Amino acid sequence: MNKIILKIEFINTKAFFMTFLYVDKRLLSKGLNDIVHFYNSECDFIIYSSKNIKQGDNFLRLPDRDKYEKNVPHRFNFLCESEMYVWLKLFHRTLDELNNKYTPFVKDPNFDKRSDKVMLSGEYWIV
Repeated sequence: MNKIILKIEFINTKAFFMTFLYVDKRLLSKGLNDIVHFYNSECDFIIYSSKNIKQGDNFLRLPDRDKYEKNVPHRFNFLCESEMYVWLKLFHRTLDELNNKYTPFVKDPNFDKRSDKVMLSGEYWIV
């Protein structure tokens, strides 16, 4: 079962659109007093859910359940190409770790049948 399906469309060497085609509801917080998170200590990168979507140097904040909208592109801007490359690399590694170590996913009955790496197919990233 897929956990996240993203579409990444590069605009130029310093920006891209990320569209969430699907996000497992276990990754989305339920409101103000709820924060869902996964921290990759090897990369010092965190994916968490609270309020609206936001991107920072070492994090991606997913929207909460009330603000989550499928198929809406979000623009991510960086100062330079290398900064964007590093962010995408850390994000990719964190998605791999999330897929393999996030407790709600590990407890899935089909955990052993999943792909243990993020699948990249053109502009689509599938966890």
